[in-house]
Amino acid sequence: MEWKQKIYRQLQERNKQERDVYAEIVKHYNRLIENYSTLLIRCTDQERDILALRQENSDLQKNSVSLGSLPVNDKIRTLEHDYMKAKDEILTLLRERGDMTKEVISLSRIVKERDEKLYAEENKNQTLTKENTAVKQRLESAEDKLNALQRVNE
Repeated sequence: MEWKQKIYRQLQERNKQERDVYAEIVKHYNRLIENYSTLLIRCTDQERDILALRQENSDLQKNSVSLGSLPVNDKIRTLEHDYMKAKDEILTLLRERGDMTKEVISLSRIVKERDEKLYAEENKNQTLTKENTAVKQRLESAEDKLNALQRVNE
């Protein structure tokens, strides 16, 4: 019975090791999603700021003749630049998220295949264990008969 427990522990350990690999991928994927959400919020805030500054700029244009000397234009340009930069970061994160999703799907498929293989091996192990027990019983029965015949012959 010790060998059964040993094999069972080995299978459990192997299963744990194979699943731990995916835990890191899932953790990284979740971090990417959080970053994406944060950038999306920042992008929305910056869009709102840009709209407010544009409104302020149009109000100032109505009240002023010279537009080139307004510091608001610089703010708008800076915010537009930050907005474009944030959009680029979002696109990069979306691409990474897509790549990670593909990888997670692929790894999930591999885990499923290995789980099925493990299940088949466990079933095979159980069958072999039952056969081994039956053979042992037949051997014991044959030994008993042999001993009985030897006693009769003596």
